[in-house]
This record gives sequence, C-alpha cells and structure tokens, in this order.
Amino acid sequence: MTEIYRCLLSCHDYLFYVSRELKVGVTEHVIGNTALHYAINTHMPSVQRTTSTDKWHYPEDRKIFTIYATPAELLPHPLCLIGDSRVSPDVNTSPVKISFNAVDDTLVFKMKEEKIAIPKVGAYMKYPALTGFEFFAIGGRGPPVIRIGKKLIPARIFYRRLENVEPADGEFSPSHAVAVQDLPSETRISAGSIIFLPNSAILTGGTLDGEHYKCKDGDGLYYIAKPDTRIFSSVSLS
Repeated sequence: MTEIYRCLLSCHDYLFYVSRELKVGVTEHVIGNTALHYAINTHMPSVQRTTSTDKWHYPEDRKIFTIYATPAELLPHPLCLIGDSRVSPDVNTSPVKISFNAVDDTLVFKMKEEKIAIPKVGAYMKYPALTGFEFFAIGGRGPPVIRIGKKLIPARIFYRRLENVEPADGEFSPSHAVAVQDLPSETRISAGSIIFLPNSAILTGGTLDGEHYKCKDGDGLYYIAKPDTRIFSSVSLS
C-alpha cells in the first residue's frame, strides 16, 4: 500500500530561495519540489552531488528518487517543532529584506594593467526562522532534519502518516500545490492559478481530473495528486 505523509517544515534560519529577480530577489509563498526531493532523499548517495558546473541531473534523478514530495506551501502562522509537539510562537514570519554586497566578475575593470573589483550591491527577501511550510510525501518519509534553500539552512520536518489511503480517479481539488510538470499527461487541469518558478510551474487552488489519492488524518480529508509513474518510476505509487 502506498505510504503518504503530511509534512510540516519549520525553518531554523533565514530561508532564501529566489523565485524571480526584480530589483531584489523575491521569494514566492511556495517552495518548488525539486529542492524538497534532494532534501528528503538523503538515503540515496547517487543524487547527493556537489558540482561546480552548470550541468543538472534532474531527469535521471527523478527516476531513482524513492520519495516524492509535493511543492510546499507557506503556513499562515509560525511553527516550532519540539519533539512531537508543535507550537506557534509569537514571532513575525513575513519576508524581510536583507542586503548584500559581493564581488561580481562582470564588474572587474582593467585600469592601467591593474584589475579593480567593484562590489555588487543588492538585496534578497528572506523568510525568518520558524517560518512554517506544509507539503506531502509519497512513498515513505525522509529525515527529520534537512538542509534546504540556496544557503542550505537547517529545517525540521514533522511527518504524520495519513490513514486509509484510497486510489481514486475523476475530478478533485488537491490539498496541496501541484507541480504541473509532474502530472501524467492524462490528468486535466480545469481551474487554478499558476506560479512560475525557475524550471517549473506550480498550480495552486486548482481543480484536476485524473488519478489521485483520498486520505484521512483523524477527521481531516486530503486529496493528493498522483505523479506520473513514468517520471518517478522508483516511487511506490500503488
């Protein structure tokens, strides 16, 4: 039987990821699931690479991930995880603007045979510590502590296994943000808003028609979109 977990993620530092570049680096209210896949599949040394080139390995890595993650959506309240307990401290988790300067090799000028490095000044929007996100994991559970974001900050995850997982087909409203590129070609999108992130499109508040899972968590009912088995062939989806 397919294992599905509801996952609550709590940041332990300033979370930084760029959704789009304006005058500052702006973060959306969702975390793309590509970052989550690498963060929770830490049991697979083959996908934990460090590279200094611009070559990515997304297509081949998706075929060997054993845990699938949906994109993570921002929670409306801060989240602190202590053991198995969850508390909502009275702290502000709105994005804050943090400036930086760094030497940019595009701003190195040659003057009288001498190179002069001019600092580049900019800013990013970051989520403060204890900002919370929610996502769902299919096929198993990952580690309780991960590193995520551009700066690989530590974050804590609370996993709760959902009950009575039933496969279903037809129209449904997913209980999570959906990575459009992960859906089977047979799944139809009939409503929703699209957020464009680097290398992905995320559907929020959507209505789909296709294969999915119907799950329970106590009195709560969740509808989880089934990803394409041809893309994530190592995830237990049935």
